[in-house]
Amino acid sequence: MTRAKSRPVTLNDTDREWLTTRVRTRSFPAQQVRRARILLELDEHHPERRRRGEPVPTQAQVAELAGVCTDTVLKVSKAYAERGGDVEDTVTRKKRLTPPVAPTVTGEVEARLIALACSNPPEGHARWSLRLLEKHVLLTDGLPALDHSTIGRVLKNDTATSPEAVLGDPTESQRLVRRPDGRDALEVYARPYDPDIPVVCMDEKPYQLLDYTRDCIDATPGRVRKEDYEYSRKEVCSIFVWAEPLAGRRRVHARPRRTRVDWAHEIETLLTVDYLDADKVVLVMDNPQHPYSGLAL
Repeated sequence: MTRAKSRPVTLNDTDREWLTTRVRTRSFPAQQVRRARILLELDEHHPERRRRGEPVPTQAQVAELAGVCTDTVLKVSKAYAERGGDVEDTVTRKKRLTPPVAPTVTGEVEARLIALACSNPPEGHARWSLRLLEKHVLLTDGLPALDHSTIGRVLKNDTATSPEAVLGDPTESQRLVRRPDGRDALEVYARPYDPDIPVVCMDEKPYQLLDYTRDCIDATPGRVRKEDYEYSRKEVCSIFVWAEPLAGRRRVHARPRRTRVDWAHEIETLLTVDYLDADKVVLVMDNPQHPYSGLAL
């Protein structure tokens, strides 16, 4: 089966260099590499082939060289002709003008949902809850069926009003620990330095422990120490970091696990060892595993 003459592939030097880079550089998707190889093989003005007097290979030969089927070669040559000989548009993925699936929550749906959450709750309820909003969304004309988790994400969006205004004003005791956005943490960072009331930031992360698979070569006069790049994975530990930016103080502690008990022990060390003489410690943390995540206490 020969290539259709109505779709010749003629490349200039710039296109040929661009495609060669795609083929030789091992940093591009495999699909782009295959398409680039197909176009290079179908090039009727290939200088090496013309110098040797060799004919342009057939589509079956190109498919065998590129490791694809003949239909793929036909589709690539067709795309090259339809896109006006633009090799970049032929090789790369065409960007979608619209998403493959239309979004359920549009701007109008979000606005109506926020308006519903900001309205007075139904009789018998002191405030709106996500489950209650889910039931009323099903009864509202013009709104798609949304579950409570989707409603929560919409109301948590930065473009929405504050969570207190949307889901009701918490009590004074709740406000001391509830900090749904980052504005309170920024206000805490802006406080002046007070050694009796230090502002301490806490964070933690899991860390993969590694080990060498080959012995290192020690350094000698005139030669640096050499370490092999191959490694083996060992256990995982959790690193807790406590920092007081205004005082330039930091403490790092590694633990074998990351549980609530470990977190409680770290808090105990913070209050009974690091800041034993402090009147109060202001803790800024972002830990999704604990109930007071993202809070300034």
